[in-house]
Amino acid sequence: MHFVTMRWRATGMNIARISAAWCLAQALTSASLAAELPKFHAGKIAAETPEAFRIRGSDAIAGIGDWYLTNGILCAAILGVEHHGQLVPGGGSVVDVGYCGRDDDQWLGLEPLYNFSREEKFRVGDIEARFDEQSAQVVTTAVEDGVSLSTAYVLDSKSPERLSVRTRIHREAAGARLFAIADILLHAESALRNFMVNGGGRFSGFRHPSRERASYLTIASAIRESRGIVLVGSQDQGPPISYLYRVTRSEAKEPDGEFQSLAPMSLGFSSVTVNNIGTQPQWLSGTTPRVLNALQYLTMDIPVG
Repeated sequence: MHFVTMRWRATGMNIARISAAWCLAQALTSASLAAELPKFHAGKIAAETPEAFRIRGSDAIAGIGDWYLTNGILCAAILGVEHHGQLVPGGGSVVDVGYCGRDDDQWLGLEPLYNFSREEKFRVGDIEARFDEQSAQVVTTAVEDGVSLSTAYVLDSKSPERLSVRTRIHREAAGARLFAIADILLHAESALRNFMVNGGGRFSGFRHPSRERASYLTIASAIRESRGIVLVGSQDQGPPISYLYRVTRSEAKEPDGEFQSLAPMSLGFSSVTVNNIGTQPQWLSGTTPRVLNALQYLTMDIPVG
């Protein structure tokens, strides 16, 4: 701590020195406690949750009742079932991600959307935390209309700067069709800016169509096969940080046991990015949407079994 700008009386300086000594003692105590904590950990946030497990920053919103996970390098938070996302009700979505102890969280949210509708949702009913010496994870589960959905948020030592999101969907009984699964990335142009990695075209990089002024045909032309989405953080919001969102694998298991790849398609606007995956392989392959592939959504579903 520096006192060069202080111009106080002697008594004031003594108080400042006492305060500085208390802050230093508190910092040493916190450092000692952090050294004793396990590297991998996950759990539900409570009043007694160690600060070393909490994620802080300009956009950090997780609180008591939400869930945390850490590998000692990254810290992340998942919304609890009692809380609601910005777009869809209920918890289970990623609300905070950043480096532990750096106070750099600028993440706004990653929320699921089903069948292109905010009305159709899988309300998360259960959340649990698991951790060992190799990884930490928070697992959410939901069951609705005969479909079981499980999502695991995982931090490990193999890729310590990556938060893996692994979703498995299984139809156990007949019910309403499930034909599309989308991830909605929330961001604000004044904070995170989305850079679309989609193979080029008129709308790539930082070029996005306007949700308010663009025609439906223009918006449709901006839909491309997703190769990655970079969310570039603002230096005005604290320590610099950026995020890369990328689908590493998406596939459907056929009745014969074979796996078929599912192509993710993305559409970026200045304040929100959509990454959608159909629940069945496309009839026609390609990096852009096709009319027949759009019509295919009328028949898509996840079969029982």
